[in-house]
Amino acid sequence: MDYFPIFVAVKSRKLLFVGGSMDIVHKVRLVMKSTADIHVFSPDEIAPDLKTWADQGKITIHHRQMTADDSKNAVFAFIDGDDGPRRDHAMAIFDEQGLLYAVIDDQSRSRFITPALVDRDPVVVAIGTEGTGPVIARDIKAKIEHILNPAMGIVAKVAGSFRPKVEVLPKGGVRRQFWSQFLHDIAPNIMAKRPENMEQQLTQGLEHLLVEAQRGNGQSENVSNQAISIVHIASNDADLLTRGAFNIIHDADLVIHDSTIGHSLLELTRRESIRVEALPHALQSLAKLAITHLEKGDRVVVLADAHGGRGVNWADINWAERGVQINDVTGYITPPFTPPYPQAHSQHLKVAS
Repeated sequence: MDYFPIFVAVKSRKLLFVGGSMDIVHKVRLVMKSTADIHVFSPDEIAPDLKTWADQGKITIHHRQMTADDSKNAVFAFIDGDDGPRRDHAMAIFDEQGLLYAVIDDQSRSRFITPALVDRDPVVVAIGTEGTGPVIARDIKAKIEHILNPAMGIVAKVAGSFRPKVEVLPKGGVRRQFWSQFLHDIAPNIMAKRPENMEQQLTQGLEHLLVEAQRGNGQSENVSNQAISIVHIASNDADLLTRGAFNIIHDADLVIHDSTIGHSLLELTRRESIRVEALPHALQSLAKLAITHLEKGDRVVVLADAHGGRGVNWADINWAERGVQINDVTGYITPPFTPPYPQAHSQHLKVAS
């Protein structure tokens, strides 16, 4: 990874644009939805769109060459690369000031590059290929645009304003379970109806869910409403993973995996999750570890090699004797197989105290 993706705070900070061409117009349009203070510098002709935005008070145009003083309180800059002397003048100033800049369509001279963006403000998805494949980035963007509900920004705003109330719930698995239920069950149902009072309905859904979560959390500190999910992995090709298996792996707090499970699959887990490689002689300690996490409300997932003889024999653990139920998951669309557990396909998720 030669370019590390970050989100930079721009509120009430300056963004600088050197030049007045249509290339600059495209970059200005890209940042128009932000809360930044946009400044354009060009002693020459200014594109009509830039003039219109200046008349509307959205940007400030300076009909002159840029100076070092102009870079104070600036976050980054874009430079039109068509005018070599002006480009070099701006680059020299920004290098001296330590300000990041991008020379449009000139990656070799740029200090940063801009990704393709899917905008569901405040939800923003950035897609980059490090300049190697803009067409690939656009194709990925189109796919994400298709699957990401246009109302997701509203969901994020409502959830953000509700976060202080959720602090009454214990940290860790309980809170994650609360937000997971909201995002996977309540919010999609409301977004599908497209009500005019969507924010109100989302807030009411959160309030009802919080009451239920507090009631459930108060019943017993030693009882979890989850089972251990054993995802049977028939291939290390992540592209063949089912959507259900992907969600289970991504949401896990503790991931116990056979040694044959590939790095590409383990990378699907959250960076906060705990990963433990399973060894045949440590099955009993792994079982205790799994139950300990379940009792805390964590999601426990086992990634098991579906091909017999290549991984740990998870059937050697009598989960039922420990009061644990198993949710067996076929991780891949192909090939089909029958999980080797007598308590397979349990839909009632419970751990006895």
